[in-house]
Amino acid sequence: MQKNPSKPSLIFITTSVNGQTLQLLIDTGATSTFISSKALQKVQHHNFVKKQPHSFVLADGLSPFYVLGTIDLSIRFANQITKIQAKIAQSLCTDIILGMDYITLYNLQIDTKHQLISIEINNHRYYMKTNQNHSPQFTPVTLSKSLRLPSNTYRTIKVHTPISSINSTFIPNLSFIQHDSLSVLHKPLQLNDHLYTMTLLNTSPYPKFINKAVDHSSDHTSTRPYTTLMTNTKHFNKSITNQNICNTIHSIHPIVDKDIRELVNKIQHQQQQDILLSLLFRFHQIFDTTKHSIANTSIHHVIKTIPHVPPACKPYPQPDKEEAMYSLIQEFLQAGLITESHSPYAAPAILVKKKDGQYRFVVDYKKLNLITIKDSSPLPNMEETLRKLGQGYKYFSKLDFKSGFYQIPINETDKEKTAFVTPFGLYQFNVLPMGLINSPPTFQKVMNNTLQSCRQFCLVYLDDIIVFSKSHEEHISHLEQVFTALQTNHFVLNPPKCELMVSKINYLGHTISEKIITPTNDKIQAILDIKEPHTLARANKFIGALSWYRKFIPNFATIAAPIHAVTNLNKNDRRKFKWTSAQSNAFHQLKQMLTTAPLFLHFPVDNQPFILTTDASDFGIGGVLQQEVNGQ
Repeated sequence: MQKNPSKPSLIFITTSVNGQTLQLLIDTGATSTFISSKALQKVQHHNFVKKQPHSFVLADGLSPFYVLGTIDLSIRFANQITKIQAKIAQSLCTDIILGMDYITLYNLQIDTKHQLISIEINNHRYYMKTNQNHSPQFTPVTLSKSLRLPSNTYRTIKVHTPISSINSTFIPNLSFIQHDSLSVLHKPLQLNDHLYTMTLLNTSPYPKFINKAVDHSSDHTSTRPYTTLMTNTKHFNKSITNQNICNTIHSIHPIVDKDIRELVNKIQHQQQQDILLSLLFRFHQIFDTTKHSIANTSIHHVIKTIPHVPPACKPYPQPDKEEAMYSLIQEFLQAGLITESHSPYAAPAILVKKKDGQYRFVVDYKKLNLITIKDSSPLPNMEETLRKLGQGYKYFSKLDFKSGFYQIPINETDKEKTAFVTPFGLYQFNVLPMGLINSPPTFQKVMNNTLQSCRQFCLVYLDDIIVFSKSHEEHISHLEQVFTALQTNHFVLNPPKCELMVSKINYLGHTISEKIITPTNDKIQAILDIKEPHTLARANKFIGALSWYRKFIPNFATIAAPIHAVTNLNKNDRRKFKWTSAQSNAFHQLKQMLTTAPLFLHFPVDNQPFILTTDASDFGIGGVLQQEVNGQ
C-alpha cells in the first residue's frame, strides 16, 4: 500500500547525480532541494549561479541555513533522468536533500512497509529501493541565541536542526561528558518542523553559559552556528571556544538503542544514569551487534608450523543441524569472516548447541594443532589480576566482546591453514577461529596492545575487560578512554553481557567489591552439584575445581589430604586409585565449608602491618596473611 510522506526515520537513496554517485535524503519538511558545497565539488555542473552568501530560514522561522548559489541537477531515478534546480548549502548532513519542490514536481510517494519510493513521469510510476544500511549521518543541533543556566537548576529549551522531522536519538557531545555538572535528560528524539525540546540540567554551584559561536574554518563570511560551552568561574579553565562541539542527532538501529538503554537501567542515581547514557550514545558503534565487525589492528594471527603434509578430513555428519550450519555459513560469507577455499587443508566443522538454544560454530583443529609451533606468551595470572582489584575501588564495569576471536584478522598466507570442510563445500577463515592452539595468546596480545594506554585502570583477561575507579567522575573518564580505544580499532562489545558502573562485580569466578572478595554463587553451586567421585578422573575434577577457592577454606591442605593421597598418582600408579570412607568424609567436609559463613577475604588495608602465620604437618603446609585493623 502506498503511504504519503509523514514523519519516518531518515529515508535515503543512493543514485547518480550529474554523473556522480551521491547519497540523497528525502525531507518532506524542506521547501527546496539542497546540495552541499562539498558534494558540488564532486559533480559535473553547469548553469551554476553564484550568489552573495545569505541566510535561508527554515520552517521554524529561526534556523539559519546558509545558501551560496543555485545549480541545475540531473538526478537518475530508476532508468529515468529527472531535473531540478537546487540551492547550494555550505554544510549539510548528507550530499543532497530532496525537498518539497522535487516531491511535488514528481509526485514522490514513500512506501515505508516495502522500503520503496516512487515518482510519476508521464502517468507512469517508477520505483527505487531506499537505503537500508546507509552510512551514519550526523546532523548539528543548534541554539538560536545564547543561554544562561543558573546554578542547581534545569531549563527546558528548544533547539533546531536542518532536518525537518525524524524519530531518532539525541547524543550529547564531549563537552557535556567532560563537565559532569551539565547533563541532558534523555528521551527518544522527535523533531517537528526542525524543532526539538530538551531539558538541560546544571548541578554545579556556578552558572553556565551556552553561547552561539561561529566557525571560522570557511572562507565564506556567513557560516553555520554551533554551540560552545563557557563559564565565568575558575572551575572550568580550559579554552574550548575554537572547538566545534555541537551536539548531534544520529539514526541508531532500534536494537542498539534498546541495548544501550538497558545497560543503564539498574543505575539508581538519575544524574549518573543520564551522564552514562550520554557517553554510551557517543560510542554507540561499539555496541552495534547487528553486523559483524573485523578489528583494525596491527597484530594479525600467524600459524607457524613444523614441516608437514597438510591434514585433511571428511566432514562430520550432522544431518539434524545441516540447515542451521548452512545459515551460519551464509552469514559468515556475507560478513566477510570466511571465504570459499581451494586449500589442501580440511578440518571438520560441527555445531554445538549452547544453553540458550543457539548453535556455536566449532572446527576440530586437532590435527592442525599437532603440527603448530606453540606460542609460549603467557596469559595474565588470575590471582595477580584479582589482587590488583583490591585497592579500594568503588566503581566497576565489565565489558565482554561480541564473538571476540572473530574480530581479529588472520595473516594472509596462513588463511588456507584454517580451511574447514562442511557438507556444502570447503571454506577458510579471514579472522581468528576458535579452536586453534594459539588463538588465546594472540587475542591477549591484541587486547594488551589496544588498551595499553588504559592499563592503570583497566585489566584484560582474554575477552573479559574490567574497568575500576575510585569515584564516579573518574569512572566516566576511564570508560571514555577505554571506549575510545575500542572504537578507534573497530571492536564491538556484547551489551547483554556487559555491566557498567556497579559497586560489586563478578569477575574470573569471584565477586569483587570495595573491601572484600568472595566466590561467586554459581561457581560454588557447580562444585556442590558434583557427585561423589569413584574414579580418578572424577576425583581430579573435584579437587581441581575446589583448589581455585582453597584460599577461602581454613586448613584446606589438612582436610583435603586424604583426597590428594589418592589423586597425586603418576601414570604407572593410576590403577591403585581407591575411594574409601576417609576420602568420602573429606569430600563432604569440604562441601560443607563452601557453604559455611564467613566465606570471604578482606582486601589489604594500605599502611597497615601484615601478620604471617604458618603451619606444617605430615600432610601439608599452610599460611595465613592477616592484618589488625581497628582492634580486629
